[in-house]
Amino acid sequence: MKKGEIYAYPWAEWPEDDPIPCPKKALIIQNNTSNTYFPRVIVVPLIIPSIKVKYPMQFDISLRGQKIRALCDRVETIEKKELGCLLGSLAEKEMITLDRCLAVSVGIIGWRDRHDPTRSESVD
Repeated sequence: MKKGEIYAYPWAEWPEDDPIPCPKKALIIQNNTSNTYFPRVIVVPLIIPSIKVKYPMQFDISLRGQKIRALCDRVETIEKKELGCLLGSLAEKEMITLDRCLAVSVGIIGWRDRHDPTRSESVD
């Protein structure tokens, strides 16, 4: 298992009152060393976007011709054994976008800085 890989995952714990439909895919965001040695993995859910509005901690990718959205504001740790089959992986450009969205989500950079790699100071 490697960072950027996409796996089938049923998200059994997804809140019933959540306006976003329960996702069926998970994107690994944990570093590869931890992925090798730990029994758990850190992931974010992937959904089929039902609305066009995208927040700074979310980004869209194409998986097998289908547009899906990574929700980097919903980080979770799960057991590796719960993951299903490998469905695909992110391209290098998408990995850079993933890292930026995660940085915005946890407050390492401000949301206005997300698209400008030359800015390091937060403007929030």
